[in-house]
Amino acid sequence: DTKGVEPLFPFGYGLSYTAFDYDNLQITPNVTDDPNSVEVSFDITNTGGVAGAEVAQLYIRQPAAKVVRPFKELKGFSKVFLNSGEKKTVTLKLDSASFSYFKENKEAFGYDAGNFEIIVGASSKDIRLQGGITLNKKDITNPEIVSLTPASNSSDAQELNTFSMTFSEQVYYNFDKTIRIKEYETDKLVEIINNSTINGKGSNTLTFTNGNLLKTGVRYYIDMDQSTVLDYSDNSFAGISGKDVWNFKVTVTSVKSLADMEAELNFYPNPANDQIYMENLPDNLKPTKVDILNVTGRRIDSFLLAAHQTTYRYNCAALKSGIYFIRISTESGNLIKKLVKD
Repeated sequence: DTKGVEPLFPFGYGLSYTAFDYDNLQITPNVTDDPNSVEVSFDITNTGGVAGAEVAQLYIRQPAAKVVRPFKELKGFSKVFLNSGEKKTVTLKLDSASFSYFKENKEAFGYDAGNFEIIVGASSKDIRLQGGITLNKKDITNPEIVSLTPASNSSDAQELNTFSMTFSEQVYYNFDKTIRIKEYETDKLVEIINNSTINGKGSNTLTFTNGNLLKTGVRYYIDMDQSTVLDYSDNSFAGISGKDVWNFKVTVTSVKSLADMEAELNFYPNPANDQIYMENLPDNLKPTKVDILNVTGRRIDSFLLAAHQTTYRYNCAALKSGIYFIRISTESGNLIKKLVKD
């Protein structure tokens, strides 16, 4: 139907030794805020001379849909056995899933307000009854924030730099938008949080973890656009745009001194032959570059550690015999360890 292709047999087609009439279509309610309350009922009468069975099919269609949808979509069916002359009432229920489609900006199914056609037939082409329903948005209020972690004006320690927003209802992050972390005093942009680091979509709580280490004792604030967070019906959260709405003072307790990290770091064997094992590397939040330097300070090799990678096996077979230095960048500065190659 969507592409105008005429099949040999339409969907739901079937033959019978008898005939059936459809009438008395009832849609209750025909205007609603809650799609889970909709019932569609109609009568089927066996008008032929013998008993038989009929499979009645219920389709819906949204003529003014915001996205491309099929011409009509099957949302229910019922097989009815009737003797000759017998009439039965069929009742089919619809719910929010019946009106929904996959919304890419939410990465979840949802529905839109508007007018929907209710179509009942013996097949997708043999349409017997038609009616309509007007569906209002499920929610008439925007999502509201229940709590923030850390709380606004908080001085809590942020060991992992993880933040969360708890809402009054299930929400979705609009991946076209960004969340910005800024310094409170200077308005300097520290980091942009995007869809790849947001967790909890479709729940009441959204969380995100920033990758750039925040400075101890510095106050920060978070702002975002009005439509960054949406509810199931695309109503938007008002957004956090004021500096005093969600700001916090970071007290980082997880950053170790260079001396502590050097004491924990272990290379073996050292002197080395073909390879060395590195253990207890600094647990950095972001990927870290490690340089291999000769005694003059010239870089002769390098490799990349993934975020939170604390072990590494380095192949040093290509190095000539001598003394080298391994330089590792950390939040506290450069950590340098000596390596002797036999």
